[in-house]
Amino acid sequence: MNWNNESFCALILTHGRAENVDTTSTLRRQGYTGPIKYLIDNRDKQSDLYIERFGSDNVFIFDKDEWVAKVDKACNFGDDRSVVYARNAAFQVMQDAGYEYFLMLDDDYTNFQYKFRSDNTFHAKTIANLNTVFKAFLDYLKVTKIKTICFAQGGDFIGGGASNKAKSITAWRKAMNAFFVRSNDPIPFVGTVNEDVNAYVNDGKISSPYLTHNMISLVQRITQTNKGGLTDIYLSQGTYVKSFYSVIFEPSCVKISMMGMKEYRLHHHVKWNQATPKIISEKHKK
Repeated sequence: MNWNNESFCALILTHGRAENVDTTSTLRRQGYTGPIKYLIDNRDKQSDLYIERFGSDNVFIFDKDEWVAKVDKACNFGDDRSVVYARNAAFQVMQDAGYEYFLMLDDDYTNFQYKFRSDNTFHAKTIANLNTVFKAFLDYLKVTKIKTICFAQGGDFIGGGASNKAKSITAWRKAMNAFFVRSNDPIPFVGTVNEDVNAYVNDGKISSPYLTHNMISLVQRITQTNKGGLTDIYLSQGTYVKSFYSVIFEPSCVKISMMGMKEYRLHHHVKWNQATPKIISEKHKK
């Protein structure tokens, strides 16, 4: 299947990794043939190298100072090394470029996988036809009123086939990392880190649903071993501080807890009964 949708592109958010954008080769190797664009900020010292490698028509540069002034960082650390500004700027950049839809991606993906066999049993298999997968997700976004739909991540399947999210093909109300979105319907990302969680708990309670589908999962490099990008800020703040940003925005439904089966780490925990709107049956109408 060849890609023939001119209203869509894959947009890779990247910084300081012009020679190490894993996502580009992963997309092409796994069958995506459509346009790939790159978003960097005007403080990136490798801007010329990005343009040299990917072409001036494919590299978009946004004014970071403009977006630092616009975004609620939820802290006074004075550290602007965050993807939250690029995530917010991406929607305007894509509108200006004429794209109605786009897939917002990080730059460190090494694989996209099916997570279930045709008989609905859990099994990881590398995807060879990303065009077909992207079209299916994009079609779903178009015909529904959801805010975004995302791929699952490795952390969603801790425990492998024994994990709750590996028991059946389904979707759940969260959205992280790789977002299928409409360029004219921006996600209000907030917080220096954990910006994706902050968005789906903060905006998800009043906006259209944020969804992740567990049929497809992405694989990315371990954050704190991949030089550049957000590695420095993760190392300086740690997992506890990272997760606590979501508590700041939604203390009524997010807390800090331990995550894992044998080896544990501090992580955010969303209490979904308190996080999303409920539809009340008409029978209760007075």
